[in-house]
Amino acid sequence: MDVNKSFNDWLNSVQLQYNTEINNLTNEVLNLTSINSGLTQQVLQLNIINTGLTAQVNDLNKQIEVLKNPPKFKIPYGVNIHPTNVEYADSKKVFDLVRNLGMDSVRMDMHSNAQGIQKNEAKFLNEIIPASTGIRLFGMLTQQGLDVTSTDAAGQYKVGFGVGNGYGSAYGKYFEAIELGNELDNLCILSGKDGTQLSHFDSNKIKMVGNYCKGMMDGLKAAVPNIKIIMDVCWTHFAFITEMINTYGIKIDVLASHWYWSMEKAKPNYIEAAITALFPNIPIIFNETGYDVVGGAQEDCLPMITRMKKSGVFVYELLDEYVSRTAGSKEGSFGLFDKNLNPKTLATLLIKK
Repeated sequence: MDVNKSFNDWLNSVQLQYNTEINNLTNEVLNLTSINSGLTQQVLQLNIINTGLTAQVNDLNKQIEVLKNPPKFKIPYGVNIHPTNVEYADSKKVFDLVRNLGMDSVRMDMHSNAQGIQKNEAKFLNEIIPASTGIRLFGMLTQQGLDVTSTDAAGQYKVGFGVGNGYGSAYGKYFEAIELGNELDNLCILSGKDGTQLSHFDSNKIKMVGNYCKGMMDGLKAAVPNIKIIMDVCWTHFAFITEMINTYGIKIDVLASHWYWSMEKAKPNYIEAAITALFPNIPIIFNETGYDVVGGAQEDCLPMITRMKKSGVFVYELLDEYVSRTAGSKEGSFGLFDKNLNPKTLATLLIKK
């Protein structure tokens, strides 16, 4: 027996087994290292996810806090403008006049098509919006497509939704608040009635208006959830607003009264207390007010405007509309500035205020 050969064979076998074990251990170490690296990556990913979830939770908590304690409505002091009318051709001059009056806001009408696309969109985006820097924009979205003679309530809702959603999606980011149409109560009021009772309105017309406005509101909110909704009311047509809220679910963030000098003379020092008593939980503003009497002195309405500033006021209107209005229309001379952009007496007095 060759002892040396047997020993060498045994030694080689042991060496081979040793190497195999070493390789196995090395592979296990590599596997553990790989597993550890994977776990480390998972931990890092979980940390990233946790950071994201924490941020989402913080955002949700902030939103909940806002819902619990909504910010107080900042009282506006402004003027009405019709920025796509010919008299308002120079947007920079228009907004400079607003600033010179010491005002911080404008109410502007927005005319759109049935899809909510702004009339004169290029002027709106390229001139009006840049010129309005630092001014709070309150928009009145005109009631495109509303048909008070229709009997198709669902159809009117759909039309209103299309206008509201289209406009909100395209331009809602520029506005602090948007008004659902203009003086829609006047489309429904019966002749000779003061609007203090629901029976003073045409039942079908108010139904079409209610469905249209609900659609417009839902469309706007779907596009811009935080946009404030304004609805206006003329004279003493308060039952119209009550019906919009109670029957059609219009969630009004700000209620706007249209109250002019002729109304004030008929019911002096009346409107604030009357409207607040009926709607105590809704901020009230006067977004159309001013001198609406042919003849006399425009500045006679200054005490009324000064009083209304405590609630929020938009004087009607910035410029004389000597071209846009039909011949003989008294609204052609309602401006605070004449056709040469010279201030009238009321404008001068408002600047001093």
